[in-house]
Amino acid sequence: MDVSKSSKLYLRQFMLDYFHVHKSAAEAHKLICDGFGENIVSLSDCETWFNRFDSSDKDISQRRVKIDELKAICKENPHLTQEELAKRLGTSKSTIERYLKKINEVEEKEKQVDKQVDRVFLVQLMLDYFHNHKSAAEAQRLICEEYGENIVSLSNCERWFNRFDSGDENISKRRVKIEELKEIRQRNLKLTQEELAKRLGTSKSTIERYLKKINEVEEKEKQVDKQVDRVFLVQLMLDYFHNDKNAAEAQRLICEEYGENIVSLSNCERWFNRFDSGDENISKRRVKIDELKAICKENPHLTQVELAERLGTSRSTIKRYLRNIKEEEKEKQVDKQVDRGFLDHELMLDYFHKDGSAKDAQRLICEEYGETIVSLSDCERWFNSFCSDDLDILHVSLRRMEIEELKAMRKANPHLTQVELAERLGISQSSIRDYLKEMREMEE
Repeated sequence: MDVSKSSKLYLRQFMLDYFHVHKSAAEAHKLICDGFGENIVSLSDCETWFNRFDSSDKDISQRRVKIDELKAICKENPHLTQEELAKRLGTSKSTIERYLKKINEVEEKEKQVDKQVDRVFLVQLMLDYFHNHKSAAEAQRLICEEYGENIVSLSNCERWFNRFDSGDENISKRRVKIEELKEIRQRNLKLTQEELAKRLGTSKSTIERYLKKINEVEEKEKQVDKQVDRVFLVQLMLDYFHNDKNAAEAQRLICEEYGENIVSLSNCERWFNRFDSGDENISKRRVKIDELKAICKENPHLTQVELAERLGTSRSTIKRYLRNIKEEEKEKQVDKQVDRGFLDHELMLDYFHKDGSAKDAQRLICEEYGETIVSLSDCERWFNSFCSDDLDILHVSLRRMEIEELKAMRKANPHLTQVELAERLGISQSSIRDYLKEMREMEE
């Protein structure tokens, strides 16, 4: 076969002719191979050129052909030197340098176009799927099937769908850039502003503005979370309580809907116990006080200024909340004194009548009223007194109960003063002196 007729340029001209007479790339490939030899041109080569012709690019000059041939060789073997490439293409090293520079310029331009246009295009597709009642997962799957496997992530789709769902359909280029910047920073927090600018194809000053905007929005969202969401979450707990859900079910359902660690099980249990006692006060102030308790429990060394900063309120408000918490603790002490003086002992007597052991009674009471509400030694002392004394709980004197409580306190902390013991039991210091004297006489 004549060499001039089998040249690359000549073959491209044939492809262009077949394109003009509405042949497909596969048909052109078959006809050329039938006429000039089986492996004279590949199907992929034909398809590449037909795609180019289809986009109105009909440049088949020798230079263009050489550049395409150079691309194919570099793709096949990227480790060839410029001298080797020049030898393969039958040209000079300086020409290869020019071709490689041109290839790099075109590729860089294509990348910039992808970054600047395609993101907006992809978000527009997401919005279209949203309007067609598709889910974020369905939209991500369809876009990836059409445009490439990793072209967009599921988390990215979900973020945009949440935004559309809230009525925000702003998909301007600036908005898309900010979202892309967030995603890049999430993957790699160590990137500098220069590196971020290079990745997004923009200036460092623009990146600075975008980062400032992101920080402002995040700070605003944090404030909203602190001031509103807690009340909203407690309202959800109350709704689940009214729907006969338990605290564990409510916590699981809330976390599935709003985020894994949005609320703890212990927090749910505290609120459910409150609702169960008939207290359904979920005002903002009440929720703030409850949140303050949790923070103080987690870190008791925080100052009032630090607590105020965490809760997004003033120091004077924190002072009031702490005073309220202290008053509630006092009320609990009174409840504890009454409960241990009557409720626990009545329950122990019930279990004693049912021929239960002190150990069983202690386990059942703690399961019902709290893990450390009564100790095993306390149960055993009362069971021993039931065995030797009158079994009627009404004849067990308050004095006897207070002495038992005093014994337990001194055993737990022998360094407590009479003033502290009196304050804990809610009785006078003189009564403490009398009880201590009676305890010494009993020991003797």
